Amino acid sequence: MELLIYALTVALAGILLRPVLRRLPVPGWLERARHRGRPGVPVTAWLGCLLLLGVLWLIGELRGLAGALLFGLWVLAPIAAAWVTSLWLRRPTAP
Repeated sequence: MELLIYALTVALAGILLRPVLRRLPVPGWLERARHRGRPGVPVTAWLGCLLLLGVLWLIGELRGLAGALLFGLWVLAPIAAAWVTSLWLRRPTAP
């Protein structure tokens, strides 16, 4: 049940953040890597996300502001990895 609630939280936060993330330009490093055909960028983003989630899990539950910050990172890490992946898969616009 807890995993389902976490997945729902990440999905809803991703839906709410989608308009903000669409307005952000594609970072230069990602554009250059996509142009060079480096498929490791999304893989690295997801591995970094999993590593961060593992570290946060090892830290454990904290109360107060630190707990809220850790929970925010816990939710935003998969959203950031999904954002990098979506930018990677998006077709480049013609200049």
